[in-house]
Amino acid sequence: MTIQIKATDLYKAVKAVKRTEYSRLPVLNHARIRLTDEGMKITTTDLEKPLTETVHFWGNGERWETCVPMINRIKSGPYRDERIHKYYPFADSLKVAAEYRETLELEFIEKIQLLRIKAGTSITEFKCIDAQEFPPC
Repeated sequence: MTIQIKATDLYKAVKAVKRTEYSRLPVLNHARIRLTDEGMKITTTDLEKPLTETVHFWGNGERWETCVPMINRIKSGPYRDERIHKYYPFADSLKVAAEYRETLELEFIEKIQLLRIKAGTSITEFKCIDAQEFPPC
């Protein structure tokens, strides 16, 4: 299940729905990606206000949906001086591809919920969660 999409368009859409607050509910730290007749719909929510953007893509009638990680946390430093850092794996990888104006090839492997993004010779993989876990919007 492979589609093509412009990195600049996808990055703009992801940036528009990006949330900066980390949630204790893991699914809220993800964005739902759904392929429809209108385009790729990217949605995030905080359970109060969903944000959705739509991006045009090229494919052979591909239809799939999944939830890609949008925000993660990592702890660093010595125990008493430990700090928590947030990072945005999906948006950050798209930003680099957008800077090079790449056309991305997105392949989704539903059985293992894996989103593989090819940009030129670079391949990035994201372990996703089932879209059924995402709250209704």
